[in-house]
Amino acid sequence: MTIIAVTDANIFIDLIALNLIESFLSLEITIWTTEEVLMELYPQDKEDIIAFKTLNVEQFDKNTRGKIEGLSNHFSPADKSLLYLVSQLDEAILLSGEKRMRSWCKKQNIEVHGIIWVLQLLIDHKTIITHQAADYLTTLLTINNWLPAKTCLDQIEKWKSTS
Repeated sequence: MTIIAVTDANIFIDLIALNLIESFLSLEITIWTTEEVLMELYPQDKEDIIAFKTLNVEQFDKNTRGKIEGLSNHFSPADKSLLYLVSQLDEAILLSGEKRMRSWCKKQNIEVHGIIWVLQLLIDHKTIITHQAADYLTTLLTINNWLPAKTCLDQIEKWKSTS
């Protein structure tokens, strides 16, 4: 099965911080995002990500923008663009750490995952090994205060015990 992932800015930001963005974009999965999400990144990070020809970037026309704006006002324009895109792609999953987006996807029966799933995907593709994933997640906990600490610490222990 081909994985089709629609990726939020926070996933890109975390992977950039860990120097894993190239590894992620090199995986044999189909990765989508939107122009609105890329606008949330630093210009150099955006350029570096776009340089990877494996990333699909959706740009919406005026007609579609009207449908996107119809989504809840609780979401930013970038969030709305992702939620619309993931709802339009067959079998796509959303990669995001944002609680509100994750809740929305679950209510819509759209598969959703965060950075732990991405690190596990890198393990599964033999890009990193479990103790490296534990180290990466430990580092991320020191720079990303939005991560669910208990869930992350439990995963770190799990990865360390399988090393």
